[in-house]
Amino acid sequence: MIVLLLGAPGAGKGTQADLIKKKYGFKHISTGDLLRAEVAAGTELGKRADAIMKSGALVPDEMVLELLQNALKNSGKGAILDGYPRTAAQTEMLKNLISATGEKISAVINIKLSEKEIVDRIVMRRQCKKCGNIFNLRFIKNFDGKCPKCGGADVYQRPDDNETAAKKRLEVYHAQTAPVVEAFKNEPFYKEVDGNRPVEKVFEDICKFIER
Repeated sequence: MIVLLLGAPGAGKGTQADLIKKKYGFKHISTGDLLRAEVAAGTELGKRADAIMKSGALVPDEMVLELLQNALKNSGKGAILDGYPRTAAQTEMLKNLISATGEKISAVINIKLSEKEIVDRIVMRRQCKKCGNIFNLRFIKNFDGKCPKCGGADVYQRPDDNETAAKKRLEVYHAQTAPVVEAFKNEPFYKEVDGNRPVEKVFEDICKFIER
């Protein structure tokens, strides 16, 4: 089973993907995380991707596809693709890739959110260097500077999580990624959910659709 989570940057795809992974045992595949792992490892691909991501632009399809092919192997019960595909071209590439494996797309879930809310969320997003957990300060009362998942004190703001880059990413999203929705919205496995609600409510709607 393959589930695609769509939505603008900061819409909450990563959070929902983690919840789906825990509930159903699916493999969580985030191309952003895959690319950041390459950056952290200091690979040649990582160095090139780092400069692109810091500018707020999208990484070329060839880079992403190479990582995705490896990640989709041995996905077990299923896979959640978090924020991929991001362009019309990637949509076709993904369909071909999935078809070649004999799998099929079971659900495409688009998390909708206002642009103001998206920018606010991105700017307040933080990540833990110890466990990789990504969380939002807006949803944590009396933040003590430690990761809410592992308690690690090495928490930081990713270079591309600032207002300028966020607005640039939204521009790129509307120009390149929005057409992806058009490719799926008439399919019976497509669903839009309101992301401007508590995480639990959004997750409840997603689960109902996955289990339909």
